[in-house]
Amino acid sequence: MQAATGAKRILICSAGIPHERDGASVVLFYHYIDRLRLDGYRIHHILLLPGQDWPQGAIDDYAAKMADPADLSQFSVTAVRASRFYTETRRLHRLISSATTEVETAANAFGPDIIVAFDLLAAWITARVEAPHRLVWLGDLNFQTILYHAWYSARENPLKSLHIPSNWLGARSWKRVYHDALKSVDQVIVASASSVEQLANIGIQATYEPYPWPEITRDRSTGEAPDLPGIPTFVFFGSLGGLGSRSALHFITKKVFPILRRQWGEGSFRILVAGRGEIPDWARRAFDDQKEIERLGFVDDLDALLAACHAVLVPIDVPVGNRSRILTAMAKRVLIIAHANAALGNPDLEDGSTCYLASNAGDFVKRMRLAVEERATADTIIDRAYRRYGEHFSIDAAGGRMARHVQRIIDRNSPCKPNASRVS
Repeated sequence: MQAATGAKRILICSAGIPHERDGASVVLFYHYIDRLRLDGYRIHHILLLPGQDWPQGAIDDYAAKMADPADLSQFSVTAVRASRFYTETRRLHRLISSATTEVETAANAFGPDIIVAFDLLAAWITARVEAPHRLVWLGDLNFQTILYHAWYSARENPLKSLHIPSNWLGARSWKRVYHDALKSVDQVIVASASSVEQLANIGIQATYEPYPWPEITRDRSTGEAPDLPGIPTFVFFGSLGGLGSRSALHFITKKVFPILRRQWGEGSFRILVAGRGEIPDWARRAFDDQKEIERLGFVDDLDALLAACHAVLVPIDVPVGNRSRILTAMAKRVLIIAHANAALGNPDLEDGSTCYLASNAGDFVKRMRLAVEERATADTIIDRAYRRYGEHFSIDAAGGRMARHVQRIIDRNSPCKPNASRVS
């Protein structure tokens, strides 16, 4: 769509290079931005690129995908490279002025009607840019993830519990950054429902919105259901080095696995672990004694892997985030068995309706047995989850909601600054 003369101007800022299918947050950034582009706004996108691993070709490819050949001024890109964008200590986090100045220069030259900042760094670094309106989207909250990483480190190595007070101070400093970066924005949208309360505790009002996640899968809506293996088979997949996988591997190896061995017997079930990244040393050692757990590494044909399992396991007990691996399973029509804490971030997860949920290892194993023994019920849950995915997380549905938020903010005659001025 060609931008109309006098079209409103959106300054977008985000870290990384958006991509339509590869990555985590950059995938949903891509689809949000693409929807705004198609709505006819003039867009200038500032890419924050920390470190060295950002080839110019990837930037050029992204800009070319977004460009309108009939009006090359409709979408433009500035890449801001820096070894780091901020310094971090226990008590104080500060932006590095050289990177901030470069962003402010590019942004002010564009003269936006609204700034749309994807995640904290983008909101923080554009906070002093002149603009009538601002919308900020947030993923996982730094002050939560820091503490959970510290707690898991202490579980794995008790000596590391000595660092928890320092991590607590660092988390408190991040709360101040969040408050200062968000206190004067028109709207804060969070990707995890649990973040609404966390931000309210520091005086920031936020709205939960399901984010767009692409359905890149074979069409399994017609034809016969795939044959399942003769023994109970489950898949755990995702980025294996992240907080969610760290949590899940603890739950699987230390709590769920011993019950499975007692109930099904040695060698009578399989748990397949797939994904990028290195698993921790303690988990690797556990797998050596748990032969039913098989490490597959990165799997090219995820559809084939998921089609050959009874359910996807998401035993992530850390109550942070809205897991994209769950959305992938919903979109690919596979039964999900998740820890009940997953529903704190994604309220579309409902036990017995769109998935199975359990808050302890015994109940988790019971639901694994249901996945094997009651396939008609499983198929009903799978269909319901797929419909819910389409209603809330599909690109059209989620992108449309974001576009309406942006349009409503732009249509206001004056900025709305709803957030309070306290931080705890």
